[in-house]
Order: sequence, then C-alpha cells, then structure tokens
Amino acid sequence: MSDKITQTIIREGIFDVKGTTTMIVGDHALIAKLKDNTLTKPEKALVFNGNISSADLGKMRIRQVKESLGNGLDWETIEVDVVQSAYKDSLDIYLDDKYYTNQVKQHVDLECESERFDIYTKFSFAKDSKSGKKYLVPISFDTGANGIFGYMAQYKQYHGMHLSFGLDTSVASFDEVKEKMLKLFPQRKTAR
Repeated sequence: MSDKITQTIIREGIFDVKGTTTMIVGDHALIAKLKDNTLTKPEKALVFNGNISSADLGKMRIRQVKESLGNGLDWETIEVDVVQSAYKDSLDIYLDDKYYTNQVKQHVDLECESERFDIYTKFSFAKDSKSGKKYLVPISFDTGANGIFGYMAQYKQYHGMHLSFGLDTSVASFDEVKEKMLKLFPQRKTAR
C-alpha cells in the first residue's frame, strides 16, 4: 500500500483571457469587513485588494483532477489557475509555476472561514438601473469547508499575477467554475 497521491486529469480547458487591472479576492466575510473599513491587520494579510498594472494579457487553465491515495481512497477537485503578464512569453512560465521567488511583490494565502470566497475584477460589474453608474459585484465560490483554498501572487515591475485555487467537485462542477471564471476574465481573441 502506498501513501503517494497520484493525479489523473479528467478534463482540462486552457483559455486566452483578458487581464484585469483591479482585483479583490478573499473570504466573503473579510471582504465585507474590507468594504466597511474594519479589517484588522492580520485579516488584511488574507485578502488581495490591489491593482495589477500593465498586465493586459492573461491565460486561464481549469482542470478536473482525480486524486488517488493508493488505498482505494480517491476524490476529485477543480483546479483553477489564472496568470497575467504584460509579456506573452511569461504566461506559460507563470502557469507552470516557473518563476523566481524574488520576483514576487506580494503573496497572499487565501484562507476561508465562511466556506465561501469572492472575486471581483474590472469585468465583474453591474449597472445601477436609476443612475446608470457601474459598480463592482462579486462572483462567489462555495468551498464546503474552512481553510486555505489557494493563493494570489503579484509580481514586481509590471510582471503580472498568478491566482490559483482548488474546489472539491462536491461543491462545484467544471462547467460552473468555467462559466464564473470567464465572467471574471473574458476570453480574448488571439491572432492566428
């Protein structure tokens, strides 16, 4: 009997997406406190709220993965990675986690205490029916449990970002996650 976890990719989609210049990601309850300006210093470390400059190119990978422990125990997850950069050549490097740690400006472990997290980007907005003004709205994801569900890394000197998280298939399907993520990061047309 082996304790080694094996992974099998059941389904995968890779999309060329538009990069966002504004992003907020974190636990739903913490983002509510961010809006009320009542976040404590330790809580601020668990939410990414920032600008990503000059990173208009993006790439997104969504995978449905079966993991097996060798003793008959197995489970499936949906793994999401979104990377942005001002440089097209950097996208695959970031997607494969091949970058120098000294290039990371900010790293946030995304922890969830309310079994739900929200993501806002410049593309997730609605219009007020009376005033016509646009305002940001979150796209929410249920995690089914508390704990760390991913990370967000912002790179130095306009080198972009990497958002990575995973969800159990008992709380989210591949198609549901894909639909939500393409609202946050719309597909871009690529020259062929």
